[in-house]
Amino acid sequence: MVKATDPYAPTLERELDAPTESGFRAIGQPIRRKEDHRMLTGQGRFSDDFRAAGETYAAMVRSPYPHARIKGIDKAAALAMPGVLLVLTGADCLADGLKPIPHSPVPSTKFDMKLTGPGGEKVFEGPHMLLPADKARHVGEAVAVVVAETREQAMDAAEMVEVDYEELPWVAHSEAAMAPGAPLVWDEAPGNILVDTSFGDAQATDRAFAAADHVIARKFNIGRVTGVPLEPRAALGVFDEATGRYTLYAGSGGAVRQKGEMATILGVDRENIRVLSFDVGGNFGTRNRVYVEFGLVLWASGKIKRPVKFTCSRSEAFLSDYQGRDLVTNVELAMKADGTFLAMRATNISNLGARCVSLSPLAKGSALITGSYAIPAATLRAVGVFTNTAPTQAYRSSGRPEVNFAIERLIDIACRELGFDRIELRRKNLLPPENFPFLNAMDTRYDSGTYEANMDLAMRLADWDGFEARRKEAAARGKLLGLGISNYVESSTGAPRERTEITVKPEGAVDVVIGTQPSGQGHETSFAQVVSDMLHVPLSTVSIILGDTDIVSVGGGSHSGRSMRHAGTVMKMASDELIEKGKKITAIVLEVPPDSVQFADGRFSAPDSNRSLDFLELAAAAADVALPDDLADGLAVVTDNEMHEQVFPNGCAVCEIEVDPDTGASVIVRYTAIDDVGRCINPLIVHGQTHGGIAQGVGQAMWEECRIDPESGQPVIGSFMDYGMPKSDNLPHFTTEIVEVLSPTNPLGIKAGGEGGTTPAPSVVVSAIVDALRDFDIENLEMPASPERVWRVIQDAKARQRAS
Repeated sequence: MVKATDPYAPTLERELDAPTESGFRAIGQPIRRKEDHRMLTGQGRFSDDFRAAGETYAAMVRSPYPHARIKGIDKAAALAMPGVLLVLTGADCLADGLKPIPHSPVPSTKFDMKLTGPGGEKVFEGPHMLLPADKARHVGEAVAVVVAETREQAMDAAEMVEVDYEELPWVAHSEAAMAPGAPLVWDEAPGNILVDTSFGDAQATDRAFAAADHVIARKFNIGRVTGVPLEPRAALGVFDEATGRYTLYAGSGGAVRQKGEMATILGVDRENIRVLSFDVGGNFGTRNRVYVEFGLVLWASGKIKRPVKFTCSRSEAFLSDYQGRDLVTNVELAMKADGTFLAMRATNISNLGARCVSLSPLAKGSALITGSYAIPAATLRAVGVFTNTAPTQAYRSSGRPEVNFAIERLIDIACRELGFDRIELRRKNLLPPENFPFLNAMDTRYDSGTYEANMDLAMRLADWDGFEARRKEAAARGKLLGLGISNYVESSTGAPRERTEITVKPEGAVDVVIGTQPSGQGHETSFAQVVSDMLHVPLSTVSIILGDTDIVSVGGGSHSGRSMRHAGTVMKMASDELIEKGKKITAIVLEVPPDSVQFADGRFSAPDSNRSLDFLELAAAAADVALPDDLADGLAVVTDNEMHEQVFPNGCAVCEIEVDPDTGASVIVRYTAIDDVGRCINPLIVHGQTHGGIAQGVGQAMWEECRIDPESGQPVIGSFMDYGMPKSDNLPHFTTEIVEVLSPTNPLGIKAGGEGGTTPAPSVVVSAIVDALRDFDIENLEMPASPERVWRVIQDAKARQRAS
């Protein structure tokens, strides 16, 4: 989908390692991931792989109650157990002067939605101490930690810690938490409301609604899920008594951020903290914020002067991982008689759990309530609520699947209720390419896109026109076939600052230090492609160095789809600086005037010399000459960049689902996804990201749910026996296509490719199932659309039909 004249366009005819007329091009090529061999041969460096001499083990004592006052904790029996070295509680946290985790939950780049507390006040976050001293506020919250010689001894002793709890009333649902008289999670947050902010032009919206021929209003509940990364979290804390330094081995979304957080919690200088985060077995937002166990192993290590390790079990992770989604949205759409969209109103209520860890989902979703459509006016009330549940956090495509679900389902319902064709209504209101850059009704500026062309391509690849024949064939087998469609736009922002350090070494290697943090995205390959392309050096010579804060001093980590865009931009800037520095060094090596040196087709040359040098040859030659002080470090640069501009990946998904009316079982038989990612650095990796993103979005739509028992407040997702997951045998072969409409916001034109697959998946799956059930007069389904839920909806519809 890129023009053939684009030098970065992937071509099947070109050998990956062959030079083009303008030199080697790595950008845009589907190069296999360099890191895969290491992973597949058991050489990964995951958190639990690290060991230290004299290592001890930590186990958590977790609250069995959703809400309970901690009246006292008796350590005596636990301390008397074999091998037990230490028991720590919230009272010990206070005694040692530990500080709360500085989550910094309010998004704060220049273009983020500015969320505030009620009345414009500062948001009350709910201090997140490593261990609480006053109350447990959700089931699974750690209230004490036991350290022992072995993991088994620590776990046995944890069961002997006696906590005197006073059970308190609890609340789990956001709307219930806002009701008068609801139990307060925090006394400092009346009505349990910590965020209440309005956006948009209320007067223009009211005028548009008053003039509308049709108003469609609905309430949607997008339930809670959890990230369940393949690798449960683990941490190893080591205190060096000789130097006074703490070292933390823990996988995360960004080592640099966690270094600062650990320093704040422990009250030590940043230079006394080292964080190592190498291979990470999945993130999806779940690891973007620090966990209490990371601080606990460092604190405990400092107390016993021995390394302390914690590895989370899967059951613990289900209780205590930061979770995702959980939004109630009330939406209204005002329309003309001909279907033109006039305005939109929305109230979005986000269940933040027991503490405010991140407001990213609420803020990012707020910016995109109007979706891919030209809706001139809109207003939004964004509300954040405390409940007695695990904290929520950004989860893949933070906040965008929720608002996409609302607008796309509302459009389908409008078509059903008012008689519009669902394609033509969308086509009438989609933003045309000539409108970009486009400022939506929430003052969010979309960068670029071909929205209608994306929809047309998705329909063509999905054989939309052949669907009715397939529906008839399914009906002949006693099955119900449904067809869904969903357009989407999402955003990518993230921490604005990034740094890279690039060094071309005399021995023929290029080292690139960068502050992002991969968790399976293939950074070692795609980042190397950018540097290889810019410097015209072989891909095999480029090494990406990350994850050690003694080497990586600055970096925003990986979240919000920022990694490739921020890293690519700063690497491009550094490469330009390196070329200019290379010209000066070439002048010395070739003994020619500096202003006569040129860099073209990967080589430095000058008219007055018959020699030319590529970067690797120049680095070797420079080692043999005397360089002035300003060039003494050779071919090395340190480059910083701060970039606040947002980008807006977009696309369309089409889904076909076959429903068995006797059992409610639903099977996806076709799934097509079109994703505009801007410049695509590595199509092979991006297609893989799309597949994974689709699986996660489909998982929420069909199987995944963080269920809580309404009588006891107990989560009922203790294992994979209780929590449904997408698997290879319940997903079809995906048809995916990458579209490259470059973003004008950064030099490589990158948008993002990691989250687009997720964004439309919940809405398109539900759209397809509802279409399959069209003869039963069903307009929407609560997610997950499990076989039981679908079966019950069918039975209820049959009962209504019989009664009428």
